[in-house]
Amino acid sequence: MSDDIADKRKRIDGMGLPEIIDFMRKIDGNEIWFYYGGALSKRLYEISMYDNYVSDSERKSASDLLEIIKGTMERASPLSPEKYKAYLEANSYTEEQARFIGVGSLAWMLKEYKIDGETEIIAFLKRSEHQPLLENFFAVMRPELAAEFKVRLSDDHQGEEEKRPAGRRWWRFGKR
Repeated sequence: MSDDIADKRKRIDGMGLPEIIDFMRKIDGNEIWFYYGGALSKRLYEISMYDNYVSDSERKSASDLLEIIKGTMERASPLSPEKYKAYLEANSYTEEQARFIGVGSLAWMLKEYKIDGETEIIAFLKRSEHQPLLENFFAVMRPELAAEFKVRLSDDHQGEEEKRPAGRRWWRFGKR
């Protein structure tokens, strides 16, 4: 693989939607399959399902472009069934992980809504509408950190925040 192709793949990782659209206008379908399909899919998944501070219209556009890439990859799949199988597995994994850390997950919401500080985080997590999301939130944490959060969220643990030294952020590192 040429350095130019590798460089372009690396640059795709940091592209925003307008840059991806511009990039895609300059390549043909064969280049997508042979060189850039995986990188473009990954970045479009990030924009449509993971990134914070992205408008709904940008998410929709990224999702639409992703479907174009996926269709191109499917049409070219007879060229390399093994490569296409790996591509599908990567897509499936990416889609599954969105429920843990993607748009609408608690981890995503904490960043999107700039919830910071122990008291604010605990109050946010305690909201009744967030209860169905807690299991997935805990699933991506180290077990000891998830256990600490569960203790903090329990009703009989109210007022403990004030006992911690000021500025101590146990949720960042999982250490006391």
